[in-house]
Amino acid sequence: MIAHLIDLSIVTLAYVPVVLFAEPLMEGAGFLGLSLLSSIFLLIFLGYFTLFEGLTSSTPGKRALGLRVISLNTLSKVSMEDSIVRNLLRLVDALTLYLSVLFTDGTRIGDLAAGTVVASKDLLTLELPSGRSDVAVDIRKGILEATSQELMTMEGGEELVKRLSSGVKIDELPEEVPEEVASAAFVLATRPRLSLTLLGPEKIIRIYERAAELCYHVESREILRNRVELMRALMREPPRGGFDVRRVFLEGPREFRELAPYFLLSLVIFTASLITAYNYRPAWLETLLEELFGRGEAVSQLNPVILSLLILMNNVRVALTVVGTAPAIFLAPLVLTANGALVGLVIAVSKAGPVQTLGLILPHGVPELTAIFISTSIALSAVREIIAPRSGGRLRSAGKVIRGKLEVLALALLVLVYAALVEGFVTRSIGKDLRMALLFSLVEGFVIYAYLLLVGRRG
Repeated sequence: MIAHLIDLSIVTLAYVPVVLFAEPLMEGAGFLGLSLLSSIFLLIFLGYFTLFEGLTSSTPGKRALGLRVISLNTLSKVSMEDSIVRNLLRLVDALTLYLSVLFTDGTRIGDLAAGTVVASKDLLTLELPSGRSDVAVDIRKGILEATSQELMTMEGGEELVKRLSSGVKIDELPEEVPEEVASAAFVLATRPRLSLTLLGPEKIIRIYERAAELCYHVESREILRNRVELMRALMREPPRGGFDVRRVFLEGPREFRELAPYFLLSLVIFTASLITAYNYRPAWLETLLEELFGRGEAVSQLNPVILSLLILMNNVRVALTVVGTAPAIFLAPLVLTANGALVGLVIAVSKAGPVQTLGLILPHGVPELTAIFISTSIALSAVREIIAPRSGGRLRSAGKVIRGKLEVLALALLVLVYAALVEGFVTRSIGKDLRMALLFSLVEGFVIYAYLLLVGRRG
């Protein structure tokens, strides 16, 4: 919790100057400008945790407390893919105010889904368990005997024994170990930082491995072996390869085709909500929409670069939020329904008329909706795993689905970049010419879906 508070403070400090810089640029943007503020915070928030943990397996807050994030799948430091899944699902943890940890043995939803855990660097030290249970006594004796053996065989061990054993008496002497050596081993095993300094991680891991072999109880051996695995994970680099730009363009279309049923479901939900909202609009809606999105031509008169940035940031926020809150089950279809209803209402109350409004929407709407449907498809696919998991636990199964669709998610974000540029620079030029807008939309739609449906097919 302390580490997270430190990290949130850093994120907030980074957020403030960005907002101060962006505020003058948002004049006349209406609701889009206000929405941009939340988008900026979300992207800084996700980017901070994802990049720090993906590149260094930690964050400044965690590092200050000696914490690292490790993958239980590869028993190594987390990869960038692990970090993306873990931190994308941080959104659903935040949505529940992190109260979900009360029902998951103190583990975040993001960790359960990504198969990750936060471990302390203190694992890389020697320590003796307390208590008088058979297992605790067994582990203590095993660690002391293994440490004693290490001291008797390591270079410089005799000198180290003399330095540490002076005046130390212990009750639980390992069998067939000189008292002086056992006393030095006890000092090392009860002073974690000293043991790490004098022995180093590799020797400490070797001691735990030997201690596991020396223990009598099966449970004792299991506990020590699990600790050894976690210790090695703290030191092992993640597997190379995986997520890269080339893979995005080659594997993204294949992943899209795997999501086809959920994509069609997204299209149906969106279309149904659009038609419903268009036919049953409340009378007060026109005034509300003007208040939300700015009056008259204010938004359309924004600098094209600023408008493109506003649209991009807000659409990326929606796409990431839909996937990141997938474990909430009902949120993804709800967001999609709300967006469909909003588009239907805008068409219904537009002073330009429904047909002309479509001309102003379609050029950027085709790629934009494609990207949003892709992100919703990923979320719906994860929801399916939560309801009826096909492998492992519900959250772990959902996490595997999201991890397996990172390339198509990245592709969707690239499509949103294109859509934002079209809305900022193209729509205002051709939107009033319905024929040109329809032709442009048909061409870009053909190119986008031909690519998604054909690239990467084998045979």
